[in-house]
Amino acid sequence: MMAGKAELLEGFEEALKPGMVKEHAPIPEELDERYEIEERQVSGVLVHVLHPRANGSGMQIIYYHGGAYTLPFIEPHWNVVAGLADRTGADVWVPHYVPGPDATLDDALPLLDALAVEVKKAAGDHRVGVAGDSAGGNMSLVHSLRAREQGNPMPDHLVIHAPWTDLRNVHPESLEMEPIDALMVVEQLQRAGRNWAGTREVTDPMVSPMFADLSGLPPMTVLQGTKDLLLPDVLLFVDKAREQGADVELELVEDAFHVYIGFDAPEAHASLDLAAARIRGD
Repeated sequence: MMAGKAELLEGFEEALKPGMVKEHAPIPEELDERYEIEERQVSGVLVHVLHPRANGSGMQIIYYHGGAYTLPFIEPHWNVVAGLADRTGADVWVPHYVPGPDATLDDALPLLDALAVEVKKAAGDHRVGVAGDSAGGNMSLVHSLRAREQGNPMPDHLVIHAPWTDLRNVHPESLEMEPIDALMVVEQLQRAGRNWAGTREVTDPMVSPMFADLSGLPPMTVLQGTKDLLLPDVLLFVDKAREQGADVELELVEDAFHVYIGFDAPEAHASLDLAAARIRGD
């Protein structure tokens, strides 16, 4: 069961302090039964790669986890990874990047560059999907923006759940939604966003994709709950992306909270079904 909001916010406040030990959640035993788990070092970062023991499709997925660039990989993220892997037969790459305030965007860029190349090499002629939730949705967008900038291989599809598109968190409606958001407060997100930006401005397009040129990005599927204070910015982002010619499918899930996709609920299963179909190219 999810902890109360006060407890969650207290844990987040601790995580905002430099030097905190942030260990990723262990791999569930049931995943070991269905997948061969490989450990890699990619640009100095631990990456788990799940290889199906049977019925592999050859497709590759990178899953960037959320946590406001402050928290580590947590148990519900494994539910999303398993849900995508089971539905696609893909190998799923799970990078455990160093979160802030002990790292910044610029520390993560070499990882994104290396993954773009290595994952495409592993895929060969098969499809590549990039997925992520919240900060991981931000990183999925930055992965693609960076690949376009560097001339690296682009994914075939992006699936982003409640993407953190503007790390300023200044939309007035977001503040109004704080009482119904089960997880977050705006002020903590603003601090986390400034940490992740490092020496860059928070409006730098690589920090906040809301300010990026979004033309030429892969097709994307956006999954978004309506009881999530990121909703106002996500709606703005989708409108902007479409205005710039991006192929964006928006799936609004009524009354869903920020990380609903990581929990055992009909809404989560339906969203994972849609995400997997788009990654497969259906």
